[in-house]
Amino acid sequence: MSTIICPNCHSSNIRRSHTHGIKEKFFKLLGRKAFRCRDCGWRGLMFASGEQRSRVKKKQSYIFALILGIIIVVLILVFNFRDEQIEKLARTIFGVPK
Repeated sequence: MSTIICPNCHSSNIRRSHTHGIKEKFFKLLGRKAFRCRDCGWRGLMFASGEQRSRVKKKQSYIFALILGIIIVVLILVFNFRDEQIEKLARTIFGVPK
């Protein structure tokens, strides 16, 4: 792995950091990693230079994109159908009697 440089103080005394919160976990799925500088205390997300994205990371990105796409389609369907149409669709999909 190539040496990672702090964007704040340009030190190479930098280490990986744990992800915090939903935003950082989202960016972790996309291949960005959390780092902290031991000299100046800077903390942020960036790509680890020189690292190839593994098949696992690519697969995670595809799965995340698929789930996000499904959620968007469901939301579009819910907001575009009237109540009667939703009930009819639910009966068709789940076999719910009237």
